[in-house]
Amino acid sequence: MKPTVSDLGPVVQTLRYFAAPRTIVRFDIDDLVLQARKAAAVIVMACGVGDTLVENTLLLQVHGAKTALPESDLMRTIHCGFERTSEGDPKYPIRLLVDIAIKALSPAINDPTTAVQAIDQIEDLLRRLGGRDLDAGYADGVLRLIFPMPTEVPTAKVTGSLGHLVGDGERSPYPLLTDSNQRSSICIAATVSSSHLR
Repeated sequence: MKPTVSDLGPVVQTLRYFAAPRTIVRFDIDDLVLQARKAAAVIVMACGVGDTLVENTLLLQVHGAKTALPESDLMRTIHCGFERTSEGDPKYPIRLLVDIAIKALSPAINDPTTAVQAIDQIEDLLRRLGGRDLDAGYADGVLRLIFPMPTEVPTAKVTGSLGHLVGDGERSPYPLLTDSNQRSSICIAATVSSSHLR
């Protein structure tokens, strides 16, 4: 059973972002867990990888610590850049591939072969993501870090985006997509039901 915010103890520290707009590229999860363990605290990240930070954005809250953690130590664990990357943000490449498939099937381009290739790549990414153990944030069996993770919501959006392109197969104007879409639908369903995606 997942803990609720009320189970984590009182909020003793809040960290906000005050700088030029940037995008979160990755977190140093091991460092965050170590800091939380030393302080006997739980750190709750308010933003996820791929999110854009603007002035006064809430970054994180620290629960249950007896004293505040050094802000410089917390900030060094949040790596920012000018744009999203595929290395730490699995939703980003999937979104790009969906956009490619949609554009390939537009009346102006009408390129179903490219759409099939994009769907095949989406299937590969979902299989890889579904097989990864994304469980993190624990130290010695104790929860120390909570951060946003990919869920079935963006995956379902991908399904919907592809579904309106392909139709039911028999009436689809793009028969090349039928087999590839069936494989991807099975893979998407398996990914959504995976207990690792929380």
